[in-house]
Amino acid sequence: MSQTRNGTAETPGIAAPGAGAPRIEKLAAMLKRANTADKFGRWVITAAATLVLLGVAMILIFLTMESLPLILEPEKHHGGTLNKMLLPQKYEGYREPQYVWQTEASEGGEEKFGVPLLLWGTLKGALWAMIFSAPLAILTALFVAEFSSPNSRTIIKSSIELLAGVPTVVIGFIAFVTLSPVLNHYVVTHAAYFSNGLWIGFLLQILVFALVAAALCARILTSRKMSKASKIAFMAGALGVSFIAAFLVGRGLEYAAAPVLRPLFGVTKYTQLNAVLAGFCLGFAIIPIIFSVAEDAMRAVPNSFREASLALGASPWETAMRVILPAAVPGIYAALMLGLARAVGETMIILMASGNTPIFDASPFTGMRTMSAAIAIEASEKARFSTGYHVLFFVGALLFLITLVLNAATAQVIYRLKKRYHVG
Repeated sequence: MSQTRNGTAETPGIAAPGAGAPRIEKLAAMLKRANTADKFGRWVITAAATLVLLGVAMILIFLTMESLPLILEPEKHHGGTLNKMLLPQKYEGYREPQYVWQTEASEGGEEKFGVPLLLWGTLKGALWAMIFSAPLAILTALFVAEFSSPNSRTIIKSSIELLAGVPTVVIGFIAFVTLSPVLNHYVVTHAAYFSNGLWIGFLLQILVFALVAAALCARILTSRKMSKASKIAFMAGALGVSFIAAFLVGRGLEYAAAPVLRPLFGVTKYTQLNAVLAGFCLGFAIIPIIFSVAEDAMRAVPNSFREASLALGASPWETAMRVILPAAVPGIYAALMLGLARAVGETMIILMASGNTPIFDASPFTGMRTMSAAIAIEASEKARFSTGYHVLFFVGALLFLITLVLNAATAQVIYRLKKRYHVG
């Protein structure tokens, strides 16, 4: 202990009172600046989220306000009332009530707004797009997440991301110029095959070939006892077996099931631009969305799941099918719903590849008109505040509502799936 000049005692190692005040003030100023920056950041984030919500609300309000005259002023828009838009109507020249979409009235006639025709076309196109894209995207995501090497994963993901960058107008143009004539030539030269309904057998052949080949090749690739040369040889044999299986299925359907397939799937009407062509091209447009979300969901499954399955003696294939896929079901379902929502709202591919014929027909070889395509085609042709103008806004509001309900239902189903599989 030492003494100061005035005789007071000073304890070694202990600062005199007030010596740390500048440092404390500096720390307080730093904390104040940090709190200010934190508040500003939270304000910016909150403002951004609020703007998004306000934007969605404004779109909904605008669509609703432009649709309301059809309900509030039926005497002015007698051709666009809810009854005439949503129920079959008896029009002049038609034998019985039916849905008709004809927005250009003939002389002395009236405009016809059969909205269910557009709804049917939208669902028809989205269904065929999902049939083509969902199996391919999910199986590719499973391969990339569980079986591919890092180099293969990089190449596949980069290729699919490149596909996502292709403008849909380019895909529609390819469908219109290249694929449509090829499909038309094939159907014309095999007219008897399609008229007997055997085209559904062709789809079954593809399905059988894909399933058998995938099952056999996956078993071979995940085998731990085969050399690379043996795997290549056995995979070639597996493809041959798959082809034979598909061929036998097709022959069996041709000889035994033709009388059954003809009344159910016989093609009596065919248009060069049709639902199959549009769905096939639209499927390629939504593959990147489904693949990306599904692959992320599979890779997000904890490694402890894989390690536990392999430790119990399961093969990598069994682990992927019985452990990883069930655990990733919520994410896979979300991927499918995002793809479906994308397909429902697509415009350019449908405009160029579907024929834009508003008809009720379940055949995939006839055309269709979707809600988004109807808006794109006719928006510039309608006078402001006319009946057709308000009907298009009603169609837009209905499309918005379908997407909203679809997203809400998806969120609820994902929540239930997460609780069921104890993930997330």
